[in-house]
Amino acid sequence: MDFEQFKEELASSVKEIMYSKYGMEVEVEARTMEKMNSSYEALTVKPEDSIIGVNLNATALYQQYEKGIDIDVITSKSAELAESALNSRPDFDIDSFKDYSKMKETLTMEVVSAERNAALLETVPHRIMEDMAVVYRFEVNTTSSERGSILVTNQMLDQYGITAEQLHADALIHAPEVKPIVIEGMAQVLAKQMGVEDLEMLGLNIPPEQEQIFVASVEGNVHGAGVIAYQDFMEKASERVGGEEALALSWTDSIDMENRIVHVNRSFSDRPDEFGECKKRIQTTKTDAGTRDIPMVQEVFDAFLMEYEFQKILGFCNEEIDGFKDFIFISSNQNVLLPGAVNRAIHSAVDWYNEHEVAAAADEGREPFLLPEEITCHILRHTFCTRLCENESNIKVIQSLMGHRDITTTMNIYADATKEKKQEIMAHLEGKIII
Repeated sequence: MDFEQFKEELASSVKEIMYSKYGMEVEVEARTMEKMNSSYEALTVKPEDSIIGVNLNATALYQQYEKGIDIDVITSKSAELAESALNSRPDFDIDSFKDYSKMKETLTMEVVSAERNAALLETVPHRIMEDMAVVYRFEVNTTSSERGSILVTNQMLDQYGITAEQLHADALIHAPEVKPIVIEGMAQVLAKQMGVEDLEMLGLNIPPEQEQIFVASVEGNVHGAGVIAYQDFMEKASERVGGEEALALSWTDSIDMENRIVHVNRSFSDRPDEFGECKKRIQTTKTDAGTRDIPMVQEVFDAFLMEYEFQKILGFCNEEIDGFKDFIFISSNQNVLLPGAVNRAIHSAVDWYNEHEVAAAADEGREPFLLPEEITCHILRHTFCTRLCENESNIKVIQSLMGHRDITTTMNIYADATKEKKQEIMAHLEGKIII
């Protein structure tokens, strides 16, 4: 029996069983189900007095038949499945579904491969982001505790009388409300997947401020990749992992050499925007706390002075970004450095030091004192904050200098730093106190 014959016999038998065994008069219609990243041939079983039915995956059922499963068994199980699904189907508010003013409040976004879903994208409104495509879904209640979604099609847009542009604009507003962004450290994600609450049990008790890998998703983790299409995703991601404030500094208005002050009032980004475009851009600091003045210590003053003298000889920045120019941290061809280039430079310095330290330790007959290879700009920032906490007790001053929006972040680092300092002090006292 070929596939077409199989579908005809399956449809006929399921319709008969639904009536004789379950007392339900149904229509059974064959159709191709186009889904994101896949498609299959289906039989839609629908009561005659309803517009809602259930789909039986005929492609998968035929594969079972080819493996030797008796067609009577397949038919009986299919009818049983259809009856159960139809009787437990949710109450669906058809009137609300016809009203776009209500449905738009349930809009969410999904990001899929444009190439893999090329055929389906011809039938649904979408927006291209590099090699991906943004599509839109209505989030609906399926049961009291579960939710499902309906893919928005071009036909729906025609019925609603709206454009794809309007759909996208509404999705940008409502999707982050329906499915808020969740950005977690990899340690947290792994712990959840393994059903472990105590990160120490997995050896993953990494302080949040030291986390280097983050996972962006949405509440519930369904269609989580859609967050990259959110209008404020990059802002939230930058806020979570920290912005590149140093790269946005310019000789023109960021450095006051006379009063020895660094003015921090913007940040640099080269991440994709909401349309998937990657380019250098200058942004305001993400929070009011991020805009701050930082006094220069002597070492910083000397470093800026030396860099300025170097650039007088080698050339100043020749790149302008969003109206800003005269950037301080530049490459050999006078362009603004990218964050990745800065971290690569740090890694090269660490590798150079470790190589020479190993050689020196061998010559001196001692163990080498090596730097960890995972040092990054963020690690250096955290190190500075730790040293600041060890030497300053005014928490508000530390918070202001670091630009922490939430003082809890400052307090956590302060607690860790002072704990180590207390242990160090007590170690020095050992054997010196006589009772």
